[in-house]
Amino acid sequence: MSDMIDMNIQLPSDLADRFDLFAKNTRQSKSACVAEAIRIYLERESKQIEAIQEGIRHAESGRFVDHQKVVEWVESWDTDEEKARPECD
Repeated sequence: MSDMIDMNIQLPSDLADRFDLFAKNTRQSKSACVAEAIRIYLERESKQIEAIQEGIRHAESGRFVDHQKVVEWVESWDTDEEKARPECD
């Protein structure tokens, strides 16, 4: 990575201790561990935010899934007759 910046963070001491042990046990630098953790976090949270924004766009355009259809779908999970995910009307 050619464009690197320095960052300072404050961690609770118990988390810092766990982090130190993790870096030591994985034989990675603390910097590499932090960069990877932030990358994974951003990927996961970005997907969540995009899904929320998509839902908002659907709602704003009047596309909704009937609540009762969602309830029936969720109640069918882990049964022999699991229903397909309901689509927007």
